[in-house]
Amino acid sequence: RIGRTGRAGKKGRAVTFVTPGEMHRFKLIRDTVGTAISHIEPPAADQIVAAKKERFSSRIAEAAASGKHVPFLPFAEKLLADGVSPGATLAAVLALVFKDELDPARYPGIGGSRPRANSRRAWEDGTDILFLQQDMREFELYGTVGSIICTCDSLNYLLEEDELLRVFRLADNYLDPEGLFIFDVNTEYKFREVLADQVRAETFEDAAYIWENSYDEEQKINEYLVTFFRREGELYRRDEEAHYERAYPAATLTALLEQAGLKVLGVYDAFTLEPPRPDSERICFVAREQKKTK
Repeated sequence: RIGRTGRAGKKGRAVTFVTPGEMHRFKLIRDTVGTAISHIEPPAADQIVAAKKERFSSRIAEAAASGKHVPFLPFAEKLLADGVSPGATLAAVLALVFKDELDPARYPGIGGSRPRANSRRAWEDGTDILFLQQDMREFELYGTVGSIICTCDSLNYLLEEDELLRVFRLADNYLDPEGLFIFDVNTEYKFREVLADQVRAETFEDAAYIWENSYDEEQKINEYLVTFFRREGELYRRDEEAHYERAYPAATLTALLEQAGLKVLGVYDAFTLEPPRPDSERICFVAREQKKTK
């Protein structure tokens, strides 16, 4: 209720919850208002449980001091007369009252148990780097980062332009001011001329695979059907995978990046700083965030 408190001329402590995607807007508000706002880490799971226990203990003491417990004494004495130890009886009552509220596992990802998101700092101080497994179309980070890198033609797996645009906008949102977004894509030349409608196969000591490829020039969709054989004892286990990638012209990717608010700094033939060639099989984009202020 900070609005009413402020309009009434009263003072108080305001706590604002901000998601990672809102941090730059939050900083803009802070700088515009010119108010010092301190960052508070949420309590860790064990701190939450300890606070609940302390608060409940205080309430028990207050109830006993005020006499609110007196009407329950006959029932309590009956429970204790049933042959169960006082400690076990009280523990059973607590279990019924709290259920899983006092179990730290109920509060995953809170406070001190939350994984660190700053991989650069994690690398420098020797702690573990945070790894997230998410759908790239809906990815969420714990804050902004200096660069986002997407390799191994991952973006080709997005078969619709609106999905690409969504990812580009998320990248722009989670980049620091002037942060870089770097990614590569397979080209239509590779799908049409190199992979084409061919079958590949390779064998190893304990495994083998068959790769059946086909490319639809009208839909710009490349289909990989891969069958794997892996030795398990005297037999081989067979697994199949189907992969679909779409070819996007460089001009389309550039337009979508600009629509997302990113500035394209360069487009290169893969693994070089040379411009793409007609027979480039993979090209690399470098784009920069340009809307935020440092």
